[in-house]
Amino acid sequence: MCARPSTIEVQGSFIQVYRQLSHYCHFLSRNKWDGEELAQEAICKAIAYYDDKDQWNISLLKKIAYHVWIDQKRRHQHELMEIPIDLASEEKGDKEEIEFLVERLQSKMTSKQLLIFILKDVFRYRLIEIAEYFHMSETGVKATLYRARKHLEKMDQDKLESYDHTRANKKLVSIITQSIYLDDPSRIIKLIPVLYPNNQPKCKHHIFTPPTNILSMAA
Repeated sequence: MCARPSTIEVQGSFIQVYRQLSHYCHFLSRNKWDGEELAQEAICKAIAYYDDKDQWNISLLKKIAYHVWIDQKRRHQHELMEIPIDLASEEKGDKEEIEFLVERLQSKMTSKQLLIFILKDVFRYRLIEIAEYFHMSETGVKATLYRARKHLEKMDQDKLESYDHTRANKKLVSIITQSIYLDDPSRIIKLIPVLYPNNQPKCKHHIFTPPTNILSMAA
């Protein structure tokens, strides 16, 4: 007979799931505080709809959070496309929803702005870490992030469907979508030197060892 999981194991599992949910909610709301509120509301709805916590998983919680977010957007924006909010309905899953949002972001930003925005506001990397990956100054990263967020402010005033799908960089969108879906930023990190080879240092006279916490995050 299999032993029941200990309280510590259950708590550890929930913390991991909540961390992934928080990343996803930060991506949806593009704001740390709104993202935390969205994650907490998703948990509350999960408690209300699903008494058995064994049914909970990250896919379910992300789906709940997505529909809560859509409901919030509807209250502030009357021209949003209609999306069903039945929590019991069968859908293709949140990967397609993430891809849709990434495509919309990519239609408003340059590739560099999008990557820096995702690393900072979704995966919560520090500016100094992002600067090292792009071989930019922190000031340069801040400026790029500022421009990305300004594009987002304008995007919030647009209709959800008002962008050209055919102009999307499918490979870039696919990698970012997969990274967010799997909560694995290493795919994005590996893409940076491919997209921006001229930014990489050419001097081989010394070996640079990044901080340990960066290695652990990118692994």
